[in-house]
Amino acid sequence: MSKTDPEKWPGLKRRQLRRAHFILDRIGAHLPPALLDFGCGNGALVAACRERSIKAVGVDVGINLLFPIPMVHYDGQKLPFQDNSIEAVSALFVLHHTPDPVKALQELTRVTRHKLLIIEDVWYNRHQKFWLHFFHYLFEYFMAMANLFGQSRWKVSTSFHFRTEQEWLHIFRDLRLKHRETIPLTLLKYFPVKHRIFVLEK
Repeated sequence: MSKTDPEKWPGLKRRQLRRAHFILDRIGAHLPPALLDFGCGNGALVAACRERSIKAVGVDVGINLLFPIPMVHYDGQKLPFQDNSIEAVSALFVLHHTPDPVKALQELTRVTRHKLLIIEDVWYNRHQKFWLHFFHYLFEYFMAMANLFGQSRWKVSTSFHFRTEQEWLHIFRDLRLKHRETIPLTLLKYFPVKHRIFVLEK
């Protein structure tokens, strides 16, 4: 089980759940009836989905749950699901953390029967690219300290694979995924990093 004790973090849980519901609101009509959340992290998105009667399950290489959700552990290479066995998958700010985002997308495409919801940080100029790396290095440092004090089991990595919006769209085309919509996402009003929700279908 996770070393994180959810009862110690009530304020954090409220904020994370509120953020997850905000993201679901932005996805809107594209929300599926069932969902596998790839790289589920603290479990907030799965918890928010289940509050909306969406049958959601998380999958991750680590266990850092703040919420009591159904979760499957995997080895970071191959998802433990059969081909076309999952109605829809989501990946929220996850692919740029993976060693090979294209390989990870191939695995998501393999197990998905219908829809992929990909949320990524994107950059359009060097200024935005700098802030992307800065904030992610800062986050990894924070998680390393959490590991040190026994509050997390985060796998610290400083290798990031950020892409521009057009680069992501090119990758999706190469994988023969149908791009249905790109939805802008703003989580913090003055945050100098852009987020995009890519709605894809097989």
